[in-house]
Amino acid sequence: VEEVLGPDILIWSMDIFRREPSRGADLHKCPDRSDQIAPIGLDWHQDSLYLGLHPNDEVVRVWLALTSTMPENGTMRYLRGSHRLGTCPHLPADSATGFLRGPRVLAEIDHEAIVPVCLNPGCFSMHDIRIIHDSGANMTDASRVAVSITYISARVKPSVRCSAMPVRGCEGGLAFDRETRPVRDLAPQAVNGFVQALRARIEH
Repeated sequence: VEEVLGPDILIWSMDIFRREPSRGADLHKCPDRSDQIAPIGLDWHQDSLYLGLHPNDEVVRVWLALTSTMPENGTMRYLRGSHRLGTCPHLPADSATGFLRGPRVLAEIDHEAIVPVCLNPGCFSMHDIRIIHDSGANMTDASRVAVSITYISARVKPSVRCSAMPVRGCEGGLAFDRETRPVRDLAPQAVNGFVQALRARIEH
């Protein structure tokens, strides 16, 4: 990450994406899996649409595989070179066609430029938040699990004041409230900080 963003780095968010098997399910209906993010996949979209972080080229997302990722289990797919388009308009989720969830980017999808993110456990990919990407249903018998970490440089500014955790450098002033590292798992101060950060994200 430092090779891309430089020596002053913060973590803005971290999410767990778990995709359970969908084999045998009606893929035109969203299963009742409220504990998962997009249980049967996300349509083609750009993260820059909703993160509210600028400039976009000072933000990267790392996708760390905890299980193997492959087309068969609905892995993420990049549209090569699409970050050069900038942030495109999107159709809202309720106007998107098909069974995938979320907004759909209004851009031509060149199938020759699609790159599936195939990773072994412990490996990671990194992408520009303007890259157009999607994911699909998990048609295997095992869960697919990955952790998404949003790294930002100290030069980034949010559209609404929120917090981030410095992880390298960041001795100067920041446009974010500084989050402190937990002293132990589920420490009360850490839990309270998480709730405050989540509230700011919702307002963001």
